[in-house]
Amino acid sequence: MYLLTYTKRKRANKFARLLFPVIPHLIDFLIAVQSLD
Repeated sequence: MYLLTYTKRKRANKFARLLFPVIPHLIDFLIAVQSLD
C-alpha cells in the first residue's frame, strides 16, 4: 500500500514538472479566449 502511494506520488511529480512550464501559456490562452468572447 505504501509502495503504491509512493509510485503514484512520483508519477504526479513528473506530471507536475511537465505541466509547470505550460501553465503561463495556458493562462495567456484563457485570457485571449475571454477577450475574444
